[in-house]
Order: sequence, then C-alpha cells, then structure tokens
Amino acid sequence: MEESKANKQENQLKRTQLDKVLNDFRPKSQVIAFIICLNITLLLWFSFEPVINFRFYGIAWLMILFFMLCVFLFSNKSIRGLSGFMIFICLLYCIYGGLMSTEMFRASSYRDQLGKVEYDSKFEFDIPEVELSRIRIIDHDVAVRLGQKILGTETSLGSQVRLGEFFIQNIKGKLYWVAPLLHSGFFKWLSNSDGTPGYVMVSATDELDVKLVENVNNKPIKIKYQTEAYFMSELTRHLYFSGFMTIGFTHITFEIDDEGNPFWVVSLYDKQIGFAGKNAFGIATIDPQTGEVKKYLSAEAPKWIDRIHPNDILQDQVRCWGEYVHGYINPSHKDQIKPTGEMILIYGEGDHCWWYQGMTSTGQDNSTVGFLLIDSRTKKVKFHKQTGATEIAAMNSAMGKVQEKGYVSSHPVAYNIAGVPTYVMALKDQAGLIKQVAMVSIHDYAIVSVGSDINEAIRNYEFELSSKGKMSNSLTSKNSKTESNISGVISRISADTRGGNTIWYFLLNNQPAKIFLGMGSVSPELPLSQPGDSVQVGWHTKNESNAIDILRFNNLKIEDPPKIK
Repeated sequence: MEESKANKQENQLKRTQLDKVLNDFRPKSQVIAFIICLNITLLLWFSFEPVINFRFYGIAWLMILFFMLCVFLFSNKSIRGLSGFMIFICLLYCIYGGLMSTEMFRASSYRDQLGKVEYDSKFEFDIPEVELSRIRIIDHDVAVRLGQKILGTETSLGSQVRLGEFFIQNIKGKLYWVAPLLHSGFFKWLSNSDGTPGYVMVSATDELDVKLVENVNNKPIKIKYQTEAYFMSELTRHLYFSGFMTIGFTHITFEIDDEGNPFWVVSLYDKQIGFAGKNAFGIATIDPQTGEVKKYLSAEAPKWIDRIHPNDILQDQVRCWGEYVHGYINPSHKDQIKPTGEMILIYGEGDHCWWYQGMTSTGQDNSTVGFLLIDSRTKKVKFHKQTGATEIAAMNSAMGKVQEKGYVSSHPVAYNIAGVPTYVMALKDQAGLIKQVAMVSIHDYAIVSVGSDINEAIRNYEFELSSKGKMSNSLTSKNSKTESNISGVISRISADTRGGNTIWYFLLNNQPAKIFLGMGSVSPELPLSQPGDSVQVGWHTKNESNAIDILRFNNLKIEDPPKIK
C-alpha cells in the first residue's frame, strides 16, 4: 500500500512538472505558429502578387489561406474559432460579390461597358486608302520564322536567349513586328542577370527587312527587367512592388519609341461591375534597362504607344454588347450579333490605331452584318452596318482561287482599297513561305484576286472591281496633290496576260529608267497606243520604284470622241 501510494505521488509530481513545462511552452508555440502562418502568407503574397483591392478576389483568398493556416497550426480554441469565423466571412464575401457581378444579374451594365457606339460613320473616312508600301502581308507566324532565322545566324546568342512575343506597331510611319530577346532558362538568367542584348524587328511589308537591334545611339541594349527574369527583376513583380499593388494590370506588350528605345507597355484597368467588368483607364511604361516605371492616363500616353485599350478586355465587352441587346434572357436570339474571327489592329488616318472586329448574326457562318472599329487609345467605337464576308469565308475564297497549289491563308487584315473595304492576306505554302498575296472584297467574297506580289495583286483586284462596277476611284488617287504627271513619247509598248488580266507595259523616251504599266481599266486608249505616240501619264507621287502603276493615261494622238449634245 505504501509503495503504491508513493508511486501515485511520484506520477502526480511528474504530471505537475509536465504541465508546468507545457504551460511555459504554449505562449512560445503560439508565437511560432503565428510566425509560420505569417511567413507562408507572405511567401504566397510575394509569389502570386494579388491585387490589394476589395474589387479583386486575390486579397480575399489570401486572407482565407492565412486563417486556414491559423486553424491548423494554433492550439488555442479561441484563435481557431475566430479564424474559422473569418474564413466564413471571406467566403461569404466572395460568393455574394461573385453572384452580384454575374452577367445574369447585371446584363445591361455589361452591355453598356463598350460605351457609346456611332452608327453613321463611313469606312473610307475612318480608314483612308492605303499606300501600297503600308499593306501588311507578313503575319505573326512568318515574323516568328524570320526572327528565329536571324537569331539562328548569331551563334553567340542562339543558345543563350529566345525570342519573346511579337507585337505589330507603327514606327515612323512603317509597320514592324517587334519582339524582345528573353532569357532561355533560370541558369541562363543567373549567368547573365544584367539583361539580354536587344530585340528583333521584322517588317510587316517586306520579308527582306529583318533586323537584330543590339545598340541604340551607340549604346548597348540590356533587357534586364523581363517576363523571363527572376526575383525582383521579373517584370510583373517589379511593377507590382513599384506602387501598383492596388491596381489591376494586363496585356504586357513590348514596344519601341521612334528613336528605337525599348519599353514594356502594360494596360491598367479597374473593375466597374462588382468583382468583374474590366475596363482599361491608362497604361504604365517600364524601361527594361533601368526599371523606371511611369504611369499615364489614356489622354496623357505618349503618341508612340499604339495600344491602351487591349483586345482581351475589348473582346469581352464586344461580346456582351452584341449578346445582351434585349437583356440576359433572349431565347429567340432576337437582334443578337456576335464577333467573327480575331480582333485585328489596323491603322487609319493620322496613324490612328483601330481594333477591327467583324460582327455576324447569331447562327450565321459566312456573312457579316457589319464591323466595329474601336480606337485603341481613346476607345471611340464606330459600327459600320453593312453585309459582307467573314474572315473565314474570305480565307476560303482566297485559298479556293489557287486550290490546286494547296496554299494556306494568313488571317486577313481589313483595308480601304480603291474606296472598297477589302481583306488582304498572304497565301503560304506548307513550309510557311509566302508565295502569293490575295485580296477579297468584304462586301462580296466572290470578288477575289491573287498575285505573286502586292503590286500584281492590286492590279488584278482593280480589274475585278472595275469589271463589276464596284470601284469608286483609282487606287490611292485621293487628291491631285499626291499625283505626279509627265508627258512623253512611247518608245516601246508590250502587253502581258496573267490570270486572265492583260497589263500593258511601256517606256517613255524621256524616262528610260522607268517602266510604266497599267490595265485597260485605267484608260481605253492604252490598248490602242503604239510606239511614237505622244502621251500624258499620272502616277502616285510616293511610288518611287522603277516599275510604276499609272493612275491616268491620255494618248494625245487619239482624238476625244465628240460630246453628245
């Protein structure tokens, strides 16, 4: 009995000592648990960079993760209970905010996001007749192939860097695809953390104009801040910790200014409909060499920046504008229209950038009811209501013209050619090489022409338009100030028939270095002319090549027919 009693006393003493140790450790364990929760939360915050704004889900989910860690790591029941309650509140906030932001309850708000739409504008006023030198035939895929080719010739770079994403842009009146050189992996970044050496430019109009730019104003380029860097050199993290924690940003593009200095351009947006309804309000520029960040509202952005309102936001707004014309519930799809094809950037008067988006009725496949032009800087929206061909229908029409060759069409780009809205696209072989250029009328995809180059395609297209009475005026003859005129005597003249169209080539005695050419649609006197005839010709002033497409032709030896009184 006495031994058992002694054992009980000894056990009681041990439990007392253990409880004392545990009571001494509990405060320390709570501190350790808090430090663990805080460090894990900070690591997630640093990794995922959630927008600290209650219109964004990121901050709410970060709080939920923090309180979940508290539930698992804290032993104190009060702390665990409070954490569970906070998780419930955050989840309720997300669910309620999400439901109140859905298109089902806010259809009219989503439709109005696109803004005021003008219906009475004319395509030829917004998009002037294009100059041949600015017609874009090099698409994104061809630009990538040409960029990789020039990068492959630089043996010192090919194994160290890779090409980033190409973006089309207007540089001093010329269109170029531009892509940065990026690190090809973590260890490449580690060994060259001061940055990659430059960018690649590919002309959108000339396959031979490809440049690897490593210096600007005799200073080497180093793209230090980029999407393939790590830690604080990673682009989005650098922007996030440069005062943009509370702002949404998207659509990172690489652009250069008119002097060739590189910049990253990022669209800034907020949410207008609860937790949804993105809308851009400005941009941020990041100097990839110094890391300097500048913020601009839409009206303040530098002129060399082509995109402020990105297509990924506008595409969703266009979809809602066309779909919710009569609210969310519209089982008959009355008056609904939807986008066709991709949203493409095109350039208008004064180098204005427009997003072009074809629109078709719900259920239609090959025809459009019109198209939208959205100013990429101001978001001014114009709807041109006219029936026509979708991009896919135009591509099929162009490929059908040369179906025996098996060429594949690039995605078409809309232009104003001879006063007619026209799709222009490249026809490529299976290796991705451009073999021909095609033009298809947006109004009528049965009007299609192809040529071995842009000049031949345009001549054939003018002939097609003229033969069907669709051409309102000659190509690029917008006014007399853009036209050069000359008189001379024909020294040689010859005709050549291609694709069913006849082209007359002739030389003038006072211009021996220039070959003039034109079709019968220019003047009925052209097929009747012969060597020794005195003629007057006119052509576009900016045509500086040796082969000149004429706009006007007058044979002075052929009398004009008498006017009928």
